[in-house]
Amino acid sequence: FNGYFWGTSEGHREAANLRRYGAPGNWYNWGQHHERFDVAKEPNEANRFGWVVEIDPMVIEVGKKFFNLEKHPKVSAHAADGRSFVRKTEHRYELIFGDAYNGVRAIPPHLASREFFQLVSSKLSPGGVFLMNVITGVEGPKAELLAGMLSTLREVFPHVEAFAVSGGGDHAQNVILMASFENWKPLLTERSYVAGSLQAQFARTYRPSSRLPGGGAVFTDDLNPVDAVIARALLEK
Repeated sequence: FNGYFWGTSEGHREAANLRRYGAPGNWYNWGQHHERFDVAKEPNEANRFGWVVEIDPMVIEVGKKFFNLEKHPKVSAHAADGRSFVRKTEHRYELIFGDAYNGVRAIPPHLASREFFQLVSSKLSPGGVFLMNVITGVEGPKAELLAGMLSTLREVFPHVEAFAVSGGGDHAQNVILMASFENWKPLLTERSYVAGSLQAQFARTYRPSSRLPGGGAVFTDDLNPVDAVIARALLEK
């Protein structure tokens, strides 16, 4: 995350923490457009606290050993089921990011249902956003999973946007879904960004609703065919 911050740690009141994080990395120019990423204007932003929830404790140990997880003191890793953690927490979050897989492509059904998304929505702060990574096609028969996820999220959130990392087509790719109670669409369709900037790259992957599949099933705790939907996509040639 250090690369998102802009500015210098020289003479900064949080210089010791910033140096420990390797921030500001100045990889991207977000700080020129959003004050929260400019360490001079928002000196405490890099110290915001976050939670990582991973059901397999060995994955957390790998993170500590090989990915310097312990060097990020503001990131607290918990070995727990994601839904259980969200249900029990008393906090409200600006961002919740779901990226849970059981194997290469299988999404745990209890983390892909209307009831789970309702639970997530209740834990977001005003203006908070839920992001979810889904491996799916965006067109054709292999887009059945995307259609279902869109239908299910729209049962809970009034605004759901999609970003196809590799563009269109029926091939499996990472698609980031963004669900919120606020309308972020104007930032994607009505603003221009510096060519090559992260914002421009993000906007370029945006898929308007007219280019997304419709008519998907709503996944619920009582009826969730997500495993069968993924299996059908794997069988498609």
